[in-house]
Amino acid sequence: MSGKNRYLATGTLGVTSLLYFAALPFAGSFTGGLAVSTFGAAMVGGLADWFAVSALFRKPLGIPWRTAVIPRNRERLFSMIVEMVQDELLAKDNIKRKIEEHDIPRVVLSYLDERGGAKTVKRMVHKLLSDILDKVDPQEVGRFIAKFVRQDAGVIQLSPLLRSIGEWTVQTGYDQKIISFVAVELGNIAATAEFRGLLAEFLERALSRYEADRRRRKLFNHIARLSPDNMAVFVQQRLVAWLADMKQADHPVQIALRQRLCRYLRRLELEPQAAQEWENYKNDLLAELDIVGLMQRSLDWLLRQVGEHPQQMAQWFRQADHWVDQLLIDFQADSVQQQKVSDIVKQALLNFIDAHHDKIGDLVRERLAQLSDAELVAFIEDKVGEDLQIIRVNGSIIGGFTGSMLYCLTFWL
Repeated sequence: MSGKNRYLATGTLGVTSLLYFAALPFAGSFTGGLAVSTFGAAMVGGLADWFAVSALFRKPLGIPWRTAVIPRNRERLFSMIVEMVQDELLAKDNIKRKIEEHDIPRVVLSYLDERGGAKTVKRMVHKLLSDILDKVDPQEVGRFIAKFVRQDAGVIQLSPLLRSIGEWTVQTGYDQKIISFVAVELGNIAATAEFRGLLAEFLERALSRYEADRRRRKLFNHIARLSPDNMAVFVQQRLVAWLADMKQADHPVQIALRQRLCRYLRRLELEPQAAQEWENYKNDLLAELDIVGLMQRSLDWLLRQVGEHPQQMAQWFRQADHWVDQLLIDFQADSVQQQKVSDIVKQALLNFIDAHHDKIGDLVRERLAQLSDAELVAFIEDKVGEDLQIIRVNGSIIGGFTGSMLYCLTFWL
């Protein structure tokens, strides 16, 4: 123990002891007797309380009887502390109530926006990507994925999944976007010189078969200037223009494709045969597909790309950052999703508390059991020792007051 209260208590005992011995020669007078009685009782009170306080922690003056109370009763003390922490301070109902009161999405968003949480998430994603590429074993990953696919793919029914994806695509208008995207890409391909060359080669073969050995056809084609190159340019221009028009949502081809998609989705729902066709296709594909080899070749190619083009990793990091930012923006704007996350997190925490609340007491007891008697005494003295020293001061004061009152009563009576 250290601090001003200890020095105050020791000083009070020392001063009262000195004053007691200084007043002894004058004990025959009223004033001297009063001083002797007062300071003697204060000294005795201070000594008694010093012994009592010291006896809590150790054996004062080497006296073993009823001393060192805390070390002797450490197990009972530990049980009381464990019970207090587990059943009062961290009671199960209290923890659950606090969890229910917390606004989990607000806490998460506050952490992400105000405390740099988004940067931490991005660093974690970067670290995960780096670790995957550094430590992945293509052959082992291939075997794992193959085992998973072959064991669990049979459980997954393709037709309901495809129907759900198709219905969502139609409801959200993504079918139009997909058709427009395909039309744009096909238009870009059709506008290339390579595609025009393929058309010219195809048309040249077609003209050769058409003309054969018939001179009149050759003469007509020559007069009409139906050369493969001219025809290829004409067909290319018409095809590019047609694909550009097909980007419009009201284009007949777009309308026909959407109607056909809706009819097929309806067929998947009503005709078991249509659904079974997809299951047969899935089973045939899994039976013929070399999943291990495919995954190994894909991962080998990916690792080579990273090794040959280090900038590819930086690009993936940027894409991951964009994905994280977009995910956070969507989560912040979607109150329904926030509520779902809150419910999931709270339920997980409540289940965890139900399953492991009793571990709190075990953890507290385990930590306390690591303390030796000396460490336990030092720990408690550090927390309450200064307050206990006031007991010694109070003992001297109350003892002195009691001694003076008794002396006055006996003297006057």
